[in-house]
Amino acid sequence: MRRITIALCTGMAVFFTLAAVTSGVATRPVVMTAHDLRRGRTITARDLVIREMPVYMGQGSTFGAITQVVGRVAQIDIGAGTPLFHSLVGSVPEVPQHFTVLDIPISGSVADLRPGDEVALTDPKACVREGCADERHMLAGRAVVMGPSRINAGDGMTSMPFAVDQESAGRVLTARESATVIVVTRLRADAGNG
Repeated sequence: MRRITIALCTGMAVFFTLAAVTSGVATRPVVMTAHDLRRGRTITARDLVIREMPVYMGQGSTFGAITQVVGRVAQIDIGAGTPLFHSLVGSVPEVPQHFTVLDIPISGSVADLRPGDEVALTDPKACVREGCADERHMLAGRAVVMGPSRINAGDGMTSMPFAVDQESAGRVLTARESATVIVVTRLRADAGNG
């Protein structure tokens, strides 16, 4: 009985010591992922949870309210339970004035493209014949990536939404209708994304 009493007293002492120590640590709300998020996903409130974390952990570089994150885009694949740092999410790009958004079948290396990146769209058939550097084969000199690439269930082709100017839209639509796949060439990354 004496051993049980000593063990119980020791346990209670540890409990109260830990309670006193943890009550002295300042915490703040931090937005975290509720589940895994794929790169390029537009984040909704269902994707997020709020957890209390010590102030010193990520202070100033994490979000403190779900409303600050909803509508932003995951810049990389983010695991469940990850605190959302400003560098992990970017703003949804705005459609430039006099531009329209088209879902365009694409080829080429698009795995590293993020929403907000600017690219040039060229006709791959002409590239094969005369080289992609020839501006005569440019379908859109400036196209803004508006979302992640996806594989179409019907034909298995990869497509991606791009904002293009109205003049270029006609050339892109014509190329798309003739089953020409568009080659994507990076112009620049949006350094302000995030």
